[in-house]
Amino acid sequence: MKLSQVGELGFIKHIRRRFAQGDQSLLMGIGDDAAVLSSASCRLDSKDLLLTTDVLVEGVDFDFRTCTFHQVGFKALAANLSDIAAMGGVPRYFLVTLGFSGKLTVAQLDQLYEGMADLAHEYKLKLIGGDISAAPGGLFVCITVVGEIEKGQAIVRSGAKV
Repeated sequence: MKLSQVGELGFIKHIRRRFAQGDQSLLMGIGDDAAVLSSASCRLDSKDLLLTTDVLVEGVDFDFRTCTFHQVGFKALAANLSDIAAMGGVPRYFLVTLGFSGKLTVAQLDQLYEGMADLAHEYKLKLIGGDISAAPGGLFVCITVVGEIEKGQAIVRSGAKV
């Protein structure tokens, strides 16, 4: 089925069903203007938040002649998880922003999200929102991950030693 047949709101509902929440710390998730997390769940008194984002662009970071939609979804989330891991943190939540042409099908985007879901399940991540836009030049996937680490324990590049 073409995306134009289900529309943006229909596709958002489809993704919300796929990534059912079940997390009491998430007060508002996919489908509203912003995600709302309970501050108690963030335990900000003992934790620091880590935020990272990466974008993958068709023709620059991936090519569908040599990879699948599933692989692109997996790679997009993995790029962000490696940033959180490099700082010694634990990933908790992620947001996905997509830009795509009307040529893609719901099945193709399902494969993209399945790649993300496989990794999200492994790391117990919750998809809490994102955005969708038209991108006539090809697909782009931008993911933001929110993680946490014990207060003051983030491993930063400036602390690297030979």
